[in-house]
Amino acid sequence: MFSKRLGLVIVLALLILQLLLRLHHITAQGAYVDEGVHSMRGATAWKLEANPGRASDGKFLLYYYLGLFEAESTTALFASRAAIALFSLISGAAVYLFGQRFHSHTAGLVALGLYAVLPFTFFYERMALADPFAAGFACLVAWRSLAFGRCPRWRDGLILGVLLALSTMAKLTLGLLPLLPVMASIIYFPQLPGALADRVRWWLRGYFPPLALAAAVMIGLWLPILIPALQAYGTPQQFALLDSMVIAPSGPNSSGPLAYIASTLHDGMEYVGAAFYAAVALATTYLLLKRRYVLDTFFLIFWVASTTFLTFGFASIVAPRYALPAIGPLILVVAIAFADLWPQRQLWLRAGLIVASGAWLITFALPFLYIGMTNPTKLPLTGANYSYYLGGTFNADDTTIQAARLLDNRDPLIALDPSVKVVYGDWVVCRLVYYTMRRPVTCLLENIYKRQLADFVRADLAPGESAYLIMVDTGPSPAGVEGVCPTPFVKYTHANTFSLVVWRLQREPCNAAAN
Repeated sequence: MFSKRLGLVIVLALLILQLLLRLHHITAQGAYVDEGVHSMRGATAWKLEANPGRASDGKFLLYYYLGLFEAESTTALFASRAAIALFSLISGAAVYLFGQRFHSHTAGLVALGLYAVLPFTFFYERMALADPFAAGFACLVAWRSLAFGRCPRWRDGLILGVLLALSTMAKLTLGLLPLLPVMASIIYFPQLPGALADRVRWWLRGYFPPLALAAAVMIGLWLPILIPALQAYGTPQQFALLDSMVIAPSGPNSSGPLAYIASTLHDGMEYVGAAFYAAVALATTYLLLKRRYVLDTFFLIFWVASTTFLTFGFASIVAPRYALPAIGPLILVVAIAFADLWPQRQLWLRAGLIVASGAWLITFALPFLYIGMTNPTKLPLTGANYSYYLGGTFNADDTTIQAARLLDNRDPLIALDPSVKVVYGDWVVCRLVYYTMRRPVTCLLENIYKRQLADFVRADLAPGESAYLIMVDTGPSPAGVEGVCPTPFVKYTHANTFSLVVWRLQREPCNAAAN
């Protein structure tokens, strides 16, 4: 009894550690543009003014989850990030349960501990993104798939149907996850005597009905989205079920799946280290050579495949975070192999495991975590990893905050301008200043912003009234917008790389001061 209680205490302590690592100074890193999109949509999702699939972009369930943590714009960054940090506990608890089920309590603890401190999970679970949210649902589907594969029941079909619907609503890149319970039924199919035809009939009697129920439940939950989407297809009001920006225009990505995987592994190494890749490869080989773990290892491999295949085959943007739903099974193969090797009596083997784990933890993981919580702009990220999240036009910084203060009439160096009624922003900056502005901001789409701006100005402003427009200086200017007189107002330079330009717009007729 004491050992059970102690084991539970250790699990709870690791889960608390995981949560604290993700919550500590959670807003130290500047907002990322996708976070702004999610928070802004979450703020209105529960008003139920439109079908959720209309602005889905492949992840509409996240908007409703973040909407539960209702917050003003200036506190929404903390609220939305904290919501994801809390949800990440589902993934942490799941890897522990899998480790315990596949091997032992020790394997579960190793898996949970690794999940808690792995920089890959730490970095992205401190952001309000769809990927860690989807990863939690992938873990739940995998857990119920394992239970179903070992003992098929009608109840499991119902539960799986609900979870599969939620997981694909969380992110459509998990569209192949419904194959995981099917594969589990094949992997864990009992070794029955008799001919192949007899085994097939037994599978059809035992597994097929609950799987059919799961499919029916999943489709039924999606119908309120799919039917209106089909009806609106090809019209100006058609649904945005997919984010067209991240899908290769000609189907499979132009570089090819292997090149995409190589690029993802290359960029992902900055979050896990080469030692983690080596550990995954060695651990997978070791488990496949051990008869006891072959079936479980195949299940974990298929878990990885079912959550990454669509991304590797069709994504146009290389982003390691897209593979976050696959990190659980990768951690598990390492944890199970570690726990299986540890009881062996060879001193050199234990010493090697301790040295390798300690070196990775001390030289890579812990420094990453410390910098991420104290000074995230100094994280050892390069290339797209850096430009997306730390130092490019897609993330907020002091320059963005300075511009937001102006737009809020809170900059003491610039006189108050009560005549400015509305604030507009380009599709990136709009989502970033949202977190630091008290007044509302209207976002413009990238390709049609001039047409939108003309329509919005006519709707929002009376003749002669003024508005602000904030844009990145690398984009086109608002000159030539019908019925609008634009005047550059102020420019804020970001690290000599780009500038944020605030324009003062006036609806015609325009006075001389505006020109």
